[in-house]
Amino acid sequence: MLKSLWHTKEPVNFVAMADGLFLVKFGLREDRERILNMAHWSFDQCLFSMVPFVKGQDISRYCFLFVPFWVRIFNIPLEKMERQVAIDNGSAIGEVLAIDRRDREGCWVEYIRVRVKLDIFKPLRRVHYMVGAEGEEILCTINYERLPTFCYLCGCIGHHTHKCGMYERIKGVENLEFQYGNWLRAQMGQLN
Repeated sequence: MLKSLWHTKEPVNFVAMADGLFLVKFGLREDRERILNMAHWSFDQCLFSMVPFVKGQDISRYCFLFVPFWVRIFNIPLEKMERQVAIDNGSAIGEVLAIDRRDREGCWVEYIRVRVKLDIFKPLRRVHYMVGAEGEEILCTINYERLPTFCYLCGCIGHHTHKCGMYERIKGVENLEFQYGNWLRAQMGQLN
């Protein structure tokens, strides 16, 4: 499936290395660079973490924990829509890899868009607090683009809410505050 999505100029081969681990052989270096730069990739709502091959490096030394995501940060005051604010807010979420400044004729209006490298085994943040010019706290909401299977209970990628280990512990408990809002309470009512 990924072969057909990538539209490479030369053939691509997948070689199974271990359970859930594949070596992807690109026929052309520029295809490889383009696909790595466009990551993150997912298949059937499952994240496909990719790292570049390093000649002579043992498989056990590769780290698949960090995956790049485009993130939209909302509720930033218009006068604060600048490069350094994008870097600062993006750094609160993960390692900043790029900033997209191509929104509405070269300026931001509704949100700042930043590409960050996330640790996929840590819960995702839903909000971020920014300090304004007068020292006031501004609540900025975070939207992750093309998010794969995700748990609204614990905030982690890789499983759905009803498959979460926390789900059974809290199923009948009233008046809980959920990190990802009342959406979860509605979902839990449907699952019972």
